[in-house]
Amino acid sequence: MTRKMLVIDVAALSPAEVGPNTPELQRLAARGGLYPLREPFPSLTCPSHATLLTGSLPSAHGMIGNCLYSREYAKLFNWNRSSHLVAGTPLWEAARARDPRVRTANLFLRNCADSSCEIRVTERPVYWISGHKQFEFFAEPNALHAELVHKLGPFPFMNFWGPLSNIKSSQWVIGAALHVLEQSDPELLLVYPPFLDYDGARFGPEAPQVAAALAAMDSALAPLW
Repeated sequence: MTRKMLVIDVAALSPAEVGPNTPELQRLAARGGLYPLREPFPSLTCPSHATLLTGSLPSAHGMIGNCLYSREYAKLFNWNRSSHLVAGTPLWEAARARDPRVRTANLFLRNCADSSCEIRVTERPVYWISGHKQFEFFAEPNALHAELVHKLGPFPFMNFWGPLSNIKSSQWVIGAALHVLEQSDPELLLVYPPFLDYDGARFGPEAPQVAAALAAMDSALAPLW
């Protein structure tokens, strides 16, 4: 039987935060281990995700920031989602090379669009010719979009990042992961709930709001165990 793996990238979580405010994570660590990661430079979201998924540094995989400048088009590309921007062999392709039966679901880790993951879900605004911007998400296979909206409601895009960010978007992402587990049971499941990243930046790491955010994130993650 193929061994299964669940990778949850909890933004801004470090071993120092795993403690009284995170009893679920503490119990999980007690069953296995707890080790610090050496972050890449620059330690931003897109370079960090690319390093996690390829095992190489930004100098090798090419994802050197959240915003990339194209000399060809003289244009800034901010938070691009295409997997073609990342060089190297991603985790799921390395796993598939060892066992062709491995199926991967990638939920919201950066640069998962156009990837060879069998299941993909990521935020993606739609820009209409009228100039209207529609907040949406992309899902592959196509039927998964309707399934997730039916089960979880519309994706709370405005709560995913920025000044209105809160735990609602991460709860939606975790709910989508549970749905994928129940319906598809992939061998490799990648999940990115970003909530913790924001209150630490807004209030400072020692603020009471951060302790509350840790407790909320810990509770939201619990169903995945």
